[in-house]
Amino acid sequence: MKQTTVIVSCLLSVLLLTASAPMFNSKSANAWNGASEWGHLAPNYDPDEYNWTSIVSYCIETDFNAYGWTNYNEFWNETTQNNVMNYLIACHQPINDIDFSAIWWTGDFNFFIDAYATHYGCRGENDNIWDAAVYTGSTLGAPSNQFFVFMWTCTNGGIQWNNTSGGQDEIEGLVGWNNNLTDQEDKPDWVPTNTNTEYGYFDSLSRCVGMPLAWTGTADLSLDGFNDPDSSDYCYIGFQNHSPWLHNAPLGWGSTPMGYFPYYFYRYAMGLDSGGIHEPIWLCLEYASMIHFTSDFEDTPLYNGWWEWLVAENMTDAWWFNQMTVFGNSDIALP
Repeated sequence: MKQTTVIVSCLLSVLLLTASAPMFNSKSANAWNGASEWGHLAPNYDPDEYNWTSIVSYCIETDFNAYGWTNYNEFWNETTQNNVMNYLIACHQPINDIDFSAIWWTGDFNFFIDAYATHYGCRGENDNIWDAAVYTGSTLGAPSNQFFVFMWTCTNGGIQWNNTSGGQDEIEGLVGWNNNLTDQEDKPDWVPTNTNTEYGYFDSLSRCVGMPLAWTGTADLSLDGFNDPDSSDYCYIGFQNHSPWLHNAPLGWGSTPMGYFPYYFYRYAMGLDSGGIHEPIWLCLEYASMIHFTSDFEDTPLYNGWWEWLVAENMTDAWWFNQMTVFGNSDIALP
């Protein structure tokens, strides 16, 4: 009952919002931290999913505001490639003096294929936000300062390639478009092994491919930033293949909507549930897992992966193996 009350309270508050905050345009007295919430769904979206994605995004916004971050909730109408680029450019402007930027993104992914690569991105209000454009903005004249990104969309956290030229090991149900696991009554009982080692690369036109590379500007982050964190300043969380809907839970995961997972993750990360201490990312994953699954993160289907029967547009209905990925250094904490 307490959880429901908190979420409903956030919903009532979000209904009062009439416009998204403008992009920052004035100098702060000291270096500061910036955050932004983004997301959009495909045109045929589920109203329940829209409600949950908007509620969770607003609750995350309030968490950042509670600790004095300069925060912009650009969810839905303001999620456009132009606005994303404006945010990324502003993050590099000396007048804004940004030390650290954190991104929350939820909704649907998209992709396009040309003669050179398959590019990945996210749905926006009137357009799509593509990996190559994000990379251009995040690394504009300096290393990326998008130090923490939580990308709750399908596919934009995949380990998809076996070299830095876009080569790929196709693994049925895990990587590649070929999938013969089309008998809904025959759910796989094995765990596929991913022999790919890259989450991004640059195509022959020097365009970035892959959202983890695009946001962090870094090609050599640890592929298991939870158990084997590197020493970088970046942590990127995403999904290989399908991300769970926020308004419900996959079969066998109980009845609690998955939206509570990021909700509690950010409450712990921002000190609201941890006595004011901003705990490291790995511990925030543990906290959210313990509340949602009553288990350690390593024992959840998010970490270990799960099979799900997926019906997708322009694809054959089939079983796909899905998994949350944590790249980089989960020892970092939100400032």
